[in-house]
Amino acid sequence: KTFDNETDAYGPMQIIMSQSLAEIQRRLSTDGIGKDMKTYNDLLKDNLNIDLMNVTKEDLEQPVVSAAVARAYFMVAADAIPTEPEAMADYYVDNYVRYDPKSPTYTEDREKARQNFLVNNGFVRGGFTQTIKSLLDI
Repeated sequence: KTFDNETDAYGPMQIIMSQSLAEIQRRLSTDGIGKDMKTYNDLLKDNLNIDLMNVTKEDLEQPVVSAAVARAYFMVAADAIPTEPEAMADYYVDNYVRYDPKSPTYTEDREKARQNFLVNNGFVRGGFTQTIKSLLDI
């Protein structure tokens, strides 16, 4: 369903205007929050002539605008992205792979996603080889 616009998502970064762009604009228009985002928006206006308060769906079709909005939305996350592999896996699962905590398989699903992150990003070496050895009982 990528690029089908059924979810109000536009541009290369598939920005959902009613969610991510709305949250960015809310933070930019509210006093007391979004200081870093306001500074970022000022830099965009000064250097690229992009104002996040005035972005349209047509603007989002431009890769640089789409990327600028995506970057602004990442600023919403309060926690810094960790640098240790296990902490990175937790951050990934907690911020990008959402499972319903009420699900009976929540713990298993979460742990599987953590392990997939570690293996897919090269933090666990030989995972595939070890699995094959275990299956073959070598």
